[in-house]
Amino acid sequence: MKEKLLVLLSEIERANHRQERLYEKLQQSWERHQKTGEYGYLVETAFYLNQLYSGYERIFYEVAGVFENTLDALHWHKSLSQ
Repeated sequence: MKEKLLVLLSEIERANHRQERLYEKLQQSWERHQKTGEYGYLVETAFYLNQLYSGYERIFYEVAGVFENTLDALHWHKSLSQ
């Protein structure tokens, strides 16, 4: 179990770095939209927001797997919120 936890912590650290970069891109895109009002920047902002959400969702999925929580293969997104 200790090895699984160490691997999980390593994966979370890597994911956290990706999330930080995505958050920076999200913030830049949102600021550009606020300055220019361009719809394209709003779409870009929504994309980065979706990527952030998906990233956290993957982290929670990995945590659930390490602690042997069973998640329905087809509906695992919904299972995470229960």
